[in-house]
Amino acid sequence: MTKLFDWNEKPSRYFIGLVLLFTILIYYLLRCRYVMYNGDDAWTLTRVYHFLQTGRHEDTIFRAVETDDRTKYFNLTYNYIFGYWLNFLGWTKSNAHLLCNFFVGGAAIIWFHILKHLKFSNNLCWAFALTFMLFPAYYGTANLIRVDPMTFFCASATMLLFIKGRYFISSLVFMLGMESHAMGGIAAFYVLPYMFYKWDHFKNPKLLLKIIGLYSIGILIGVGYYLYLHQDVVTLERLQHLLVTHKNKGKELPSYLITYFIQPEWYMHVWELFLLLGFIITYFVKGIFKQHRFVWMFLLSLVISTFILSRPNRAYMVFVFPAFQLMILYTAQQLAILKPTLIGLLLIFTIHYGTFYWMNRSYHFEKTTQQLIASIPDKNIPVVGMADVWFAAKDHEFHLIYNSIKDIPERNIPAAYVIQNDYMHPDSYSIHLEKLAMEKGLTKDPLLAKRRTHYLNTIAYFKENYECKLLESFVAYRGAEMKVWYCER
Repeated sequence: MTKLFDWNEKPSRYFIGLVLLFTILIYYLLRCRYVMYNGDDAWTLTRVYHFLQTGRHEDTIFRAVETDDRTKYFNLTYNYIFGYWLNFLGWTKSNAHLLCNFFVGGAAIIWFHILKHLKFSNNLCWAFALTFMLFPAYYGTANLIRVDPMTFFCASATMLLFIKGRYFISSLVFMLGMESHAMGGIAAFYVLPYMFYKWDHFKNPKLLLKIIGLYSIGILIGVGYYLYLHQDVVTLERLQHLLVTHKNKGKELPSYLITYFIQPEWYMHVWELFLLLGFIITYFVKGIFKQHRFVWMFLLSLVISTFILSRPNRAYMVFVFPAFQLMILYTAQQLAILKPTLIGLLLIFTIHYGTFYWMNRSYHFEKTTQQLIASIPDKNIPVVGMADVWFAAKDHEFHLIYNSIKDIPERNIPAAYVIQNDYMHPDSYSIHLEKLAMEKGLTKDPLLAKRRTHYLNTIAYFKENYECKLLESFVAYRGAEMKVWYCER
């Protein structure tokens, strides 16, 4: 029986159904609209498409021009899963997002059962599951084409299988997550606090030996699977080079706990920052950390992981957010305010996602892409455009507009379709903040400002050095037009 708070079973089921319908509606209305442009969508799928076409697993257009080795060392399993999915449904951004939705939705179900096994209350388990896909850390991952949704799903499944004592299968899923992305190693930071929390159970020498043995076998099989998939590219020299370059790579910011709140889409997360700070302070000031020890042990483990893994990409926030979400909801429960907190969060989500829908409701990415496909019929002519243009130009030779001003003159392109979409490159408030941060020495890589400069310079280069004829123009966003130029020397 499902009973929430002080409700009977019937109103509880109605409430759960309404929240699920609300979640589905939000995902439907904001498909391809939540973040109007994110280069990661095309960055990921160009590799998948190129792999299916050629059998080579490499970065085709997004690495720096001077990069000689574009080989990728992970996520071939991901390539097969997403490649066959899109071959079946069609190579559209929304179809790829849909599969990401399924992975994050699957992770929500997994975490519901994890909390059940950890003996958290029924109310907390349902509150966790119902808000899971609505927190921006998860929502952003579910609507961004990267390997993160699959990696997060594998890491979450690793945790649940370990809790259920399925150690061998847990180790196999752990290695599958590692093959999809190095961040799959986050699963170790899920499992370790659980082992410490249940140490009276795990301190049994026979059990520890059993776990070590089964995990070792699973890891060896996983390594064999990895080497089988990547046998054509993995060499000792390449791995050494990869480790050295990673070690020597300077990181301006220590972790995604910082970049999540301050990089370009900071305004999407600022309310989360205040929410987290408020509940973290309350959690410790009220002494709630003295109760269910797993909550703070889990939180501590994942905070430590951000410095050990030290990857300053804000997209990785999804891997640590379960600890913050659990801390928020457990604190609310201990203060006897879980029900109003859940209702309050749903109101915040309504305002948050409703605002983005209202702002971006005129943007129809798939429609614009179909119009663009019809405007560039000759596949022998290269296409120059921002990353999202690739969805319309995947069967053309494609030149990414960003950074290309450095090397496009050297390519001696005789003719090209040049796609102009100024509405994606406004002189925004975020750009001014980036410039201020650069002046203060807080960053050396103002992403939005750099992207806008490259875009404007590349468009100007073609108009100044080519004979450009306007082929098509159509409204794409808030009355602004996408323009398709045919430029010939």
